[in-house]
Amino acid sequence: ISLTEIKNLETNKLKMKVFNRWELEKVKINDISISNYIYFNKKYGELVPHSSGNYDKKPFKKTYCPILERLVCSLMLKSRNSGKKIKTIAIVKHAFYLLHKTTGKNPIQLLVDAISNWLNILFQCTS
Repeated sequence: ISLTEIKNLETNKLKMKVFNRWELEKVKINDISISNYIYFNKKYGELVPHSSGNYDKKPFKKTYCPILERLVCSLMLKSRNSGKKIKTIAIVKHAFYLLHKTTGKNPIQLLVDAISNWLNILFQCTS
């Protein structure tokens, strides 16, 4: 194995993907007002929807919770999936797979765009 192949392996190893399929490097937040609240944690590579974090002890610490974990936790609140995090993660994974198959786009980008569009509609309705 040559040195270039080893360097290529090291750089490919550093690229983490959500559910081993979708990269976060290409995701862009178009709305500046929500960029502080949609958190990806690219610096530490934490992309899992189950981080076992404690995000409710300090004020505004929930903004550091990864966006996928916030989605999974919000789906667990009231239904037959309440308290079943692994099952909810499987549902989100399957939904992302279906979104990718039907649109051909990164489902995380679609999630960020949906949140941005929803907030714009919410602000228009309240004012």
